[in-house]
Amino acid sequence: CCTIDWFTAWPSDALEAVANKFLAELPDTPASTRASIMAMCKEFHQDVAALSEQYRHEAGRINYVTPTSYLELITAFTGLLGAKRGEVSASQKRYEIGLQKLAFTEQQVSVMQDELTALKPSLIKTVAETEALMATVAKEKTEVVEPKKAVVDEDVKKAEASAAAANAIKTECEGALAEALPILE
Repeated sequence: CCTIDWFTAWPSDALEAVANKFLAELPDTPASTRASIMAMCKEFHQDVAALSEQYRHEAGRINYVTPTSYLELITAFTGLLGAKRGEVSASQKRYEIGLQKLAFTEQQVSVMQDELTALKPSLIKTVAETEALMATVAKEKTEVVEPKKAVVDEDVKKAEASAAAANAIKTECEGALAEALPILE
């Protein structure tokens, strides 16, 4: 034969005491927040017990709401709270690093703008010197290269005329040779 040990539901004070013991281990949780969490867990447990009783009357089926269910609720809540705090902490750290990088980038841009501002007069001077040098090169080109180019062009024309005369003599010689070769044979 078997004997069933039947325990009655925990009273509200016991629910609060158990929740307080488990939630006391939560780091970085103010007392007011802990009190709200305890009240919420107690209310959830009592509401589920009431709904289970209503379900028993309406459907004729029993859903047991035990102290173990309450402990599982608190354990699940603390686990979920720890996981979410970890996620929030990781996100916060990522955002802080991003803000640091943005601040560093802003500082670097400011330094680069200062350097550009400092180099601007030098750049303007260099551009002016380059333009002056280009003007000098263009002037020298017209003064020195153009006359020499004219002389070279004249020499090219003379060489072409000499080549044409030499080709004419060559053609004439080849014609005379062509006439003389048959006579020689």
